[in-house]
Amino acid sequence: MPPSPEADLRKVTLAMRRLAVDLVGASHAADVVQDTWLQALSLDRRKPRSLKGYLFTALKGLASKHRRAERRRLRREQSAAREDYQPPADLEAQLNETLHRLNQALLSLPEPDTWAVAAAALRGASHIHMDLPCQDAVAVRRDHRGHVCAVVCDGAGSASLSEHGAAAVSQSMASFLLHHATQMLESRLPPEDIIAVACSAITSVQQERGGSLDDYACTLVALVLADNHVATVHVGDGLIVHLGTGSGEVLSAPENGSSKCTTFFVTCKDAASHTRSALHPLDATTTGLAVMSDGSADVLYDRASKRVSAAVDQMAGWLSAQSEEDVEEVLRETITEHFLSRTHDDCSLILLRRLPSEPWACPVCGRLDLLQEPQHCGKSFLRCPACGFSHFDRKLRGKRYPFLLQQWIRFLHREEHMSLPQLARLTRVPQPTIARWLLADARRIGA
Repeated sequence: MPPSPEADLRKVTLAMRRLAVDLVGASHAADVVQDTWLQALSLDRRKPRSLKGYLFTALKGLASKHRRAERRRLRREQSAAREDYQPPADLEAQLNETLHRLNQALLSLPEPDTWAVAAAALRGASHIHMDLPCQDAVAVRRDHRGHVCAVVCDGAGSASLSEHGAAAVSQSMASFLLHHATQMLESRLPPEDIIAVACSAITSVQQERGGSLDDYACTLVALVLADNHVATVHVGDGLIVHLGTGSGEVLSAPENGSSKCTTFFVTCKDAASHTRSALHPLDATTTGLAVMSDGSADVLYDRASKRVSAAVDQMAGWLSAQSEEDVEEVLRETITEHFLSRTHDDCSLILLRRLPSEPWACPVCGRLDLLQEPQHCGKSFLRCPACGFSHFDRKLRGKRYPFLLQQWIRFLHREEHMSLPQLARLTRVPQPTIARWLLADARRIGA
């Protein structure tokens, strides 16, 4: 069977491509082949001739034309570029002044806040006794802009599938509110939209598990941190607390019905009218925030005096000296030991701590290039070569590297743009360990 015309054309095109690469190089070969085919299409078909011979002859001519054009372009560029050219003195002065003003403006910009977050949700004593699942759910989201969203949802005890509703609403609302942080800062997010997103999340779960919408009833307590402001969204009970230099201050109090045991849920018909949104500025005295369900509020909040326990600020302070994973572990232990004996409800709590932009300098002299010194039992401590200050945390429970060292490496990587080999040489920490810490940070931000 003779070869088809398409196969012949493909074979000729490949041969033309190889010839063009030899004549003008791989970067311009495709252009020359295309120009050759365009020129071939304009031929007078009434004159008989060998198409293959014409194509190769035309390609050589176009390649020669391309090389001459490239030489002319190179000569023009070389003649236009004068080595002895100097910009006018006034132009150089203007450029220097502009760069100076730009540098001053960049230096005057406020440092972005860095927030450490720890969250926990545990079953209450009554649910443990009846072997029921935890009906509280927590969710935390962060983005590349430094914005943070924290959400607590408490499922209704009378709703048979409320744990699934709380989980779905917390996850969807954390993503939704973080994505619409700008609208929240401008008070342009209607409560109807918030309730619609919550009900949509419940509907998705309802299609799989069945039941009515009220079977997934839950409260909503959320905040969004962005641009030195905190925006709050609240439906039902629960509590949002502002932490400063003094005692904690209530930013959003619980809303109950006719009694303490009744409240409002996102599935109520009038949920939009009970959706409370507010915007609060954060000043230099702000050290942290806390979001909690009514179970934790029973322990940490006195409704009669409207006072917040000092333990909230104490627990948030753990984030200044330990990693988020360690604080979450300690937080779960604290809730188990000290909360569950004082309330029968599920307990959920999210702690947020504001960290300074440069916290890992020497606290005595301010020097940044701290040194890691080896210690017995595989541990280590940090030493300042200028004043001799050393740091060793005895509460590390056998961890090889102190948390201060991890944060110092994160600071050098983020602010000083040090590479992994540079960080390893300076801190004596293996590159795989540093890479694991930085990868964990990236995953938390992208979560």
